[in-house]
Parts: sequence; structure tokens; C-alpha cells
Amino acid sequence: MSLKEVFTFRRVCASVIAVNGIYMYAQYRRLVLWRPEYKDAGRPEEKHRIAIFDNIAPTYDLTHNITHAKLGITAAKANMLERAKGHVLDVAAGTLENYRLYRGISSLTAVDKSVMMCLEMKRKIEAAKPDYPVTIVCADASNLPFNDESFNTVVTTHGLCSVENPEACLHEIARVMRPRARYFALERGRVYYSSLRRLLEWLKLYPNPAIPWKYGYFEDRDPLALLTGCSSLVVTDFAVFGYGMNYSIVARRAYSEKVSEFTNEPRLHIDAKIIYQYTPKND
Repeated sequence: MSLKEVFTFRRVCASVIAVNGIYMYAQYRRLVLWRPEYKDAGRPEEKHRIAIFDNIAPTYDLTHNITHAKLGITAAKANMLERAKGHVLDVAAGTLENYRLYRGISSLTAVDKSVMMCLEMKRKIEAAKPDYPVTIVCADASNLPFNDESFNTVVTTHGLCSVENPEACLHEIARVMRPRARYFALERGRVYYSSLRRLLEWLKLYPNPAIPWKYGYFEDRDPLALLTGCSSLVVTDFAVFGYGMNYSIVARRAYSEKVSEFTNEPRLHIDAKIIYQYTPKND
């Protein structure tokens, strides 16, 4: 390699490094400006976070759908939820944007603790009129108002970062799963890659303890560790994306000798707070 070629190669490398440095700095500044000031004020009470979810419910889709598409979250959800079968339970369902992604299911039951989120679900289902029955229930994810072994598929999308007690939520999910049911979780949380995690923590960018005070969800939970630590569930597959902040996880119920009798429909507790029930009209 000639001297001229060496200098040319060095200039190219320097240019690449400089461009990447500028890009990374621009991303850093964008994150600093967008996110609340890093401040550890402890954890907010659940009623504070529920009030946030109630407040953002009417504008949630408008605010987040474009971002979710850019980050690959929408595509990851579509890839998972097209495998949902039978009677489906969507836990911490938010505005129930997932309803667009279900195909050929027997029924959909959606649960959220925010009343305003439930009302957004109702508005959406009334307008869309899907070809499967839908039941919307206002309930706590750590105390699901359903009989054991009621559902063929259970789903959470950014749910474990939003509920008050994720460990209790997972045990409840396992309880209402039928023996051959699957649990699909698309979650955000603790950065999977340790080097990037340490860098973001050093920069005080992620996780930010002020996030639950402003947006209602937690960034420091580890969804994979939560599932692998749940004795009632067994992780069968997972993938990470979005700089290791997003997780796609598939799990099944741990072995149990109990097998439910066959039922056509999920069974709700008599005191379940049903917000809305939709039944498609037969042609």
C-alpha cells in the first residue's frame, strides 16, 4: 500500500468516526432534551401512575404509534400476535391497539386498571366491530377476575413495566392459562447489553427514576429475569431489539397435574367489573 493510499484510508476512517460521533452526540442531546431531568425521588404511588394513564388515554395512540413503528415495536408485536389462538387475554391492555393484529381468534378479553384506558378500548371496539367477541374489564393485573385455566393465549405489551406488582401479575397470568396455552410478552426495560447499560447509567440517561413520575411506567425492570424467576412459567424463546431495551418473550405454563375441564368460553368472577361486551353480528 502506497503512502498516498495509507493517508486516504486514514482520512476515510477518521471521517467515519467523526460522522458516527456527531450522530451519537445528536442522539444523546435529543434524549437529554426529550426526557425529564434525572432525579431520584423514590417510586410514585400506584394512584399517581394510574392518574397519569387516565390522563394520557385519549391521546396515547396519536403520541406513541409513530414512535413504535420507527423503533420496530409495531412489527415485533405483529410477528408475535399473529400466533395468538383461541380465547385471548390481553393484560394491561392500554388502549387495546393490539386488536388490529389478532387474526382468527375465538374471543378477546382485555384488562386494564385505568378506567379511561378501558373507555378508550370501548370506543375503539365500537367503531371497529371486529369479527370476534370482545370483553373489556377494569381490574388489577395482580388479581385477575377469571377462573383458573380460562385462556389459550395471554398477551402483555409494555405491561410488566406498567403494573404495580409484576411478580404477582405473572403468577396470575400462569393461573389463568390453560395447560397448553402460550404467553406472549413484548416488554421494555433494563438494557440487555451490559456495556451499553453501564454507559447509559453513567450518563444518567437510562433508566431514569423520574420516568414513572411523568409517564407512569418503570424503565429499570428486567422482563426476562422476571419471567425466568417465575416458578409458574417457563420461557421457551426470546429476542431483544432496540438497543437491547425491548424484549420479545414467549413462555408456557410450568408443568401442572391439574387439567381443566373443557369450556367454550373464559369464565369471569361474579364480581368482575365489566366495562363493555361486544358480540359480532352473524351474517
